[in-house]
Amino acid sequence: MAKHEFALMDHIPQSGVRYDTYEPMQYHCISIDDRHIEGRLWDFLILPTYAHTVDVPWEGLCYCGITLIPPHTAREMRWMICTEPAFADLVTMLDEADRRGKWIIHFGL
Repeated sequence: MAKHEFALMDHIPQSGVRYDTYEPMQYHCISIDDRHIEGRLWDFLILPTYAHTVDVPWEGLCYCGITLIPPHTAREMRWMICTEPAFADLVTMLDEADRRGKWIIHFGL
């Protein structure tokens, strides 16, 4: 099964730095099955995010790439998925990101 992985970032992403490397062990990722993400992709398009670097504004998740999700977007995303059991671990992570002002990194397919 294809999976999307999400993790809290230890540091605020810096301008000029690309986050192109798939490093789930470094970030202690949680996985969400693709069928759940794919079913919500259109909904996520309203979320302000960044693609691979904070120098590239994006909307939604980079389905086959890396997305950087800022804390204020974590709050918005949380409300979109909070009632769906498949997203329970992600909701917890989004809450923490919002509360602690942390960014989230998403590794797409």
